[in-house]
Amino acid sequence: MKKSITKNFIYSMLLNIMNLVVPILITPFIFKKLGPESIGEVEFTYSLAKYFLIIATFGTLTYGLRELSKVKDNKKQSNLVFSEIYSIKILMTLLCTATYYVYVYIQFREKETYGLFLILGGLIISNLFNIEWVNRAYENFKFIAIKTIIIRLIYIILIVLLIKDKNSKQLYLSLIVINEMLNYIVSYIYIFKNNISYRVKDVKISNLKYHFKLLLVIVLMINANVLYTQFDKIMLGFYSTKNEVAYYSIGQKVMGISYTIVMTMVSVSVPRLSYYLANEKEKYYKLLNKLIEFLSLLVIPMSIGIIGLSKEIILFFGGTQYLEADLSIKYFGFRLVVAGAAGILNGQILFLHKKEKIIFKFLVISGILNVILKFSLIRFENLNSSTAILTTIIAEIFCISLYYSYIIKKLKISLNRYKAIRTYVVISFAFIPTIYFIKQFSFQYILTIIFSIIVCIVIYTIGLLMAKDKSFLEIIKIINRKFKRR
Repeated sequence: MKKSITKNFIYSMLLNIMNLVVPILITPFIFKKLGPESIGEVEFTYSLAKYFLIIATFGTLTYGLRELSKVKDNKKQSNLVFSEIYSIKILMTLLCTATYYVYVYIQFREKETYGLFLILGGLIISNLFNIEWVNRAYENFKFIAIKTIIIRLIYIILIVLLIKDKNSKQLYLSLIVINEMLNYIVSYIYIFKNNISYRVKDVKISNLKYHFKLLLVIVLMINANVLYTQFDKIMLGFYSTKNEVAYYSIGQKVMGISYTIVMTMVSVSVPRLSYYLANEKEKYYKLLNKLIEFLSLLVIPMSIGIIGLSKEIILFFGGTQYLEADLSIKYFGFRLVVAGAAGILNGQILFLHKKEKIIFKFLVISGILNVILKFSLIRFENLNSSTAILTTIIAEIFCISLYYSYIIKKLKISLNRYKAIRTYVVISFAFIPTIYFIKQFSFQYILTIIFSIIVCIVIYTIGLLMAKDKSFLEIIKIINRKFKRR
């Protein structure tokens, strides 16, 4: 474990800042240029293509990260593990690419969205080059950050220069595909040059079968969040209107930006957590509990902030033509907390304890509940963007309750962080009257957002200092040490 987790965090933070800045800059531009109907078509086609991409990826990114992190100090074993997992990825990608184009031809060849589907097939093909999990296993976060930032800057420039109006949707999707393809290929070249070798002659069928069984479970586990929301948009596309898909999507984008921020700590901690669990369990428990507190410290105030500023957020990202998305954005704000909790319970505890079958079982149960709720909405003609995400949240909370019960009763892991979480909730609820008061001055929506964020940050900081919150005080100590060194 030679590389500093602090440096990894900094580089990953730079990357996630870029991943945050790009949607903030691009989403309002795209949503306003294309309009609700074209955005609905883009998001519907992307959601359907995403399902094929998920199957093509087949959980290899998360599973590969976990398995390679364990053996990365052994060159021979690393090459073997990589070769076995990557072989499965190649087979699944080729199979899914062929299946996708056959399905699209049969189902959509006479529809307006056919051209969009053809372009999005490039995302599935690009999956052949997506082995970024190797960089993460070897903790090459500096390379990942620099490479991704440069490519994303080029992407932003092209978007601004080339996207003109609602007729630019095919060009927009083409730029997305090119951006992803280039990002993967650069990493692909770097990885084979510096870290790993692909030795197909060493791959044994028996080992492929072993990995395949685990991956079959993992593909559902790690994509539960995406599978729920993509399923919602597909259902809205088939049984509601393209505008409702757009209203749903704007809420999803807002939550995605916030989720990118809070999951930075989780992404850089996976290799270290996996290592500690295998070698030093006490350090694993200590880092896990610290991670839960840090995550809660960020997620809870963000959630309350999104709910309080939902209307202003809509005006920023899409304009008045998306105001009907107000309720769905509020629900997405609450879902940020739900998604954060699920990410910790299944990704950092159950998954690292190799409880993939348990995760699979609980996801199937909650998934069935979600499908039942969706078809109930269709039956009573009440499926729209807000009811779609509400029923998804209900299913996810049910799944979280199953996770939590198993972790407490079977794994005997203590997650007693209620005092800190209660502190964050109480302080964050002060945002609601604060935001309401600021709105009374009738500022322009951007000023309302800025003033609200500044004032709420001040309130939150004062509240945490008064409560003497350990996680917050630790953050301050780390910052002070960094400045003293300079």
